[in-house]
Amino acid sequence: MPEHNTTETENQDKPAAVQPAAPRRNSAKPKKEKSWLDKNIHSLLASGILLLTFFLYWKIIMYPADLGKNGMKEILIYIVGALTTVSTQIVSYYFGSSSGSASKSEELHDLRDKTHAVNAPSNPTSVPNNPPSEPSNSPIVQP
Repeated sequence: MPEHNTTETENQDKPAAVQPAAPRRNSAKPKKEKSWLDKNIHSLLASGILLLTFFLYWKIIMYPADLGKNGMKEILIYIVGALTTVSTQIVSYYFGSSSGSASKSEELHDLRDKTHAVNAPSNPTSVPNNPPSEPSNSPIVQP
């Protein structure tokens, strides 16, 4: 029996539900290796903010007489308050529930990529595009 090859014009004449599916491309892209700085920039910034906060606390405690000069006290107290707020958020992120949430999200993302690569259908079936039927307005009768 001779092989029948469908042409593009034949496929265009068919309804959308009957046309063969377009070949899928593998959506799993190879991940580019991150540099050392890309991997550690968040930790470095967090460490810098914590060190600055502790330095300013040390300066206030060790040299309180220097703060009264030229109105620096109010400005320094304002900056220390803002840094304390940020420091609290940093500690909460790295040692609180956000670190567990971030690792769980990464694991789910990796699992989804692996599952998608393994279970990707080679020839997905098309579903006809039928609109859903209207719900009836009649009351539900229970036996």
